[in-house]
Amino acid sequence: MITIHVTHTTVDREELLRIILHQLHEASVPSQGAVFHSRSDDESSRLAALSRIELINEFNSFVKGQYTSHRPPPLLIIDEAQNLSVEVLEEVRLLTNLEGPQQKLLQVLMVGQPELEAHLLKPELRQLRQRIAVNALLEPLRFDDALEYVAHRMSCAGHPSGEIFRRAAVEAIWFASEGYPRTINILCDQALVTAFAMGRKTVDATMAQEVIEDVLCLSTEKLKFHKPKPYVVSSFDGGATPTVAARPIEPLRESHE
Repeated sequence: MITIHVTHTTVDREELLRIILHQLHEASVPSQGAVFHSRSDDESSRLAALSRIELINEFNSFVKGQYTSHRPPPLLIIDEAQNLSVEVLEEVRLLTNLEGPQQKLLQVLMVGQPELEAHLLKPELRQLRQRIAVNALLEPLRFDDALEYVAHRMSCAGHPSGEIFRRAAVEAIWFASEGYPRTINILCDQALVTAFAMGRKTVDATMAQEVIEDVLCLSTEKLKFHKPKPYVVSSFDGGATPTVAARPIEPLRESHE
């Protein structure tokens, strides 16, 4: 199966088609070092000169050729799909119009942040929503799941035994991340860098809290700014020199209630 992976999603309709066709070209031409790169550059130049209609016709010819050759339909994976405009999402829908007698000639998998769900609820994307066969939402991890998740990631990284992250550290990171895996990854990665810089072999709760405050700006202590105290004009007659009060304005007091 040919897989097309789109990771740059701030593109227009023509740019998306060129990305897809360029990857289809790369998948169908075997790599031969410098010769391949030369052909790839030539293909990029050729695609850049094609109109949208020509790009669509070339795409249609390719996927129909896959079908007549009894090959599985290409899989288009779009990451960060929440960034796609309504026009580009409509283009994706139109690409899925190609059908054989028993199956679609293009499979599409869109992955995105929670904003993608709200994006797809727009009235102008109603037809696209009707094409979605499976809709999966990744719920935030519970604390026990976060413990297993961090342990699994550490195992994949080559540390199958021992506790680098103390339980209290994982709990602080889980609470600050609200259970979202991406934020857990970022905080854990920064915690490992901090531990290395400090010459420590474990990440404790104190270190995790420092990382949380640095990365997420969740410091519990309010910064204290010492600004010059302002003065006010006590009287001002037209054309006259204003009189400046000798005493400063009393600063506002913060309420601790």
